[in-house]
Amino acid sequence: FGYLAEQLSGYFTDTKAGRQLLAHMVAETPGGRGSDPRVIARALTELAQTNLTTRLGAIRCPLEVVYALPADPDLQTQQRQRYRRAYARVRQENLIGIGPSGHMLMLDQPQKFAATVARFLK
Repeated sequence: FGYLAEQLSGYFTDTKAGRQLLAHMVAETPGGRGSDPRVIARALTELAQTNLTTRLGAIRCPLEVVYALPADPDLQTQQRQRYRRAYARVRQENLIGIGPSGHMLMLDQPQKFAATVARFLK
């Protein structure tokens, strides 16, 4: 968790190019205009560094985890195994991989993502 978060935070806060990129991303995000990119960079860093893995076993309600699957079958297998290991402590989990997708599942597969969320909420 920490290494990647530190690298991203350092780039977005400690380099001119990173600050400009983050400011542009914030300005282009619906509802983001007027938001302070420095605050967003700090919040993203804190979020990326927060590891609640040890608390997963305490979840008592149904949990549905929707994650992106790459197009490559070997990478899909690895991704599925990674999520099974990560959520092994959860009693009532349902892991749903959707692909092909990159990091932004909700943008890459909007219909599949929306249908999956709607099924869970019913």
